[in-house]
Amino acid sequence: MDKKKTLKAAMVIFLVLLIIYFVIKLFSQAESKQEVIPMPIQSVKKAAEASLSSFEEWRGPTLKERYTFYDLNKQPSAYLYNISDYYGRAGYVTISATTKLEPIIEVSNSEVTPVAKIIELVNDITLGTIYDASDIKAEYLYLGGTEYYAKLTLREGSNTTVKYYQIQGDSTSEVNETFVNEKQKFFSTYKEEHADEKWLEFVVQP
Repeated sequence: MDKKKTLKAAMVIFLVLLIIYFVIKLFSQAESKQEVIPMPIQSVKKAAEASLSSFEEWRGPTLKERYTFYDLNKQPSAYLYNISDYYGRAGYVTISATTKLEPIIEVSNSEVTPVAKIIELVNDITLGTIYDASDIKAEYLYLGGTEYYAKLTLREGSNTTVKYYQIQGDSTSEVNETFVNEKQKFFSTYKEEHADEKWLEFVVQP
């Protein structure tokens, strides 16, 4: 009788431990799927080069200047490459800086890039105001989706003012800090489902 009780207790303990094992394993897998890895520039460039096939009607499209976009934690979130061909046609491609998103975020044949819009914004602010270019610090932000952001720090003597602008296509509009913080909050917890798999083909072996 005692042997049966001991055996039964041992089986219960075994089953409990087995359940605990599978629960831990399940959570570990979930956490690994959510892990976000910064991608080296070599892989980012390889993804950007792969996007050139989207410009098939162009003559010899090549990557030009690269710009880094950040999140509000000052971590790289995306890279934008200017693209041009032999005839001077221009466009751009935006590549994710991490495995949070699939490699290619946006491909565009528009000459008016988000970077160009931010530079234009700074120029517009300096015209007819007390500010000149040295008074304005522009930071490029990307927080997911199809929008880009500019954080402008305007200095007047010892005082500074921070303004945020959203750039979407040809449109530029001022947004408040709360709006941008909400975008950051969502972006920090978001991860595209198949992003890790998509990045595998662009991993550069050392």
